[in-house]
Amino acid sequence: MDRCADAFAHEQWDEVIARCDGEPDRVALARAHRLRGDGQAAAATAAAEALLTSDVAADAAYLAGYLQAQDEALATQARGRALLVRALAGFQRAGAHGKAAKAATYLARVPRPEAHFEDALRYTRVATDEAALADDDRML
Repeated sequence: MDRCADAFAHEQWDEVIARCDGEPDRVALARAHRLRGDGQAAAATAAAEALLTSDVAADAAYLAGYLQAQDEALATQARGRALLVRALAGFQRAGAHGKAAKAATYLARVPRPEAHFEDALRYTRVATDEAALADDDRML
């Protein structure tokens, strides 16, 4: 695996920025993560949403969904959940089981108010299944 792909796979965002000059979508996502780390959630969300049709769409949907699901406004939370569902599906299609488990775990924590327990249980099962497919005992 090349250094850019390795840094991206391990979410080493500073390394992604330094090593992935030929991968503008990866660099833009890494910068969005840095914005999040700097406490600029709105800017990070906007940067991630700009990447929803890119080569890093699932990762961008996860970041934007994660940030929006934390909001107190129900409409923003709903948008966040929808993005997290989109991220989960993208990770599953790509066979990125560890990332899918992470997305499902977060979805279990931000269920819809009208289906709180059903969503929490469903996404916990998905997270467990994806973690098993990832073949990583730490994840289970």
